[in-house]
Amino acid sequence: MTGVQTCALPICEFEGWDVSKKQSLITDLTGIIRDSKLYGFGSSVDIPTFHSVFPDEPKDALYFLCFRHVICQMSFWGTEAGQRVAFVFDRQQEFAPRAHRLFDRLRKSPAKFGASLGSLAFEDRRKFVALQAADLVAYETFKIQHHTEHDTARSPRRSLLALRRTGRFFIRHWDRAVLEGLRREMEKH
Repeated sequence: MTGVQTCALPICEFEGWDVSKKQSLITDLTGIIRDSKLYGFGSSVDIPTFHSVFPDEPKDALYFLCFRHVICQMSFWGTEAGQRVAFVFDRQQEFAPRAHRLFDRLRKSPAKFGASLGSLAFEDRRKFVALQAADLVAYETFKIQHHTEHDTARSPRRSLLALRRTGRFFIRHWDRAVLEGLRREMEKH
């Protein structure tokens, strides 16, 4: 529920809520997600770091780096569990056509996780309730990345710790060292 914290929507239903009411909602939502059988994986990249390592990449490269990372990780878990994984992302018209092409390539790839890839859809997060859970994971991913880069003394958020304790929610951050390693690998090919 990114909107709970940042109120990014033009008409925000959480505007005017005090901090304790917002925290209570996050606690309740975290509890619902924690008690479900959902899995979550967040992938984050610091934008300035990415552009310093890959100065010639287009702006959408960040989206597709994380998109592919999430697809691969979730499908790997699907393979381990013997399940097909359906993916629903927040509707972003500028990314959907290319995302479908990349998804189809991953599905047809010889990698063993390709068989676990189910469907790919893009929905409006305000209308597709399941995306509210994903939005909370996305927000926690953003916060952990922000703290890693800018506020290292801060303790992890309680909502993130509650999700991590389930063993079903993970966040990976592409830091400078990982991005530079990726660049070296790309230059070899």
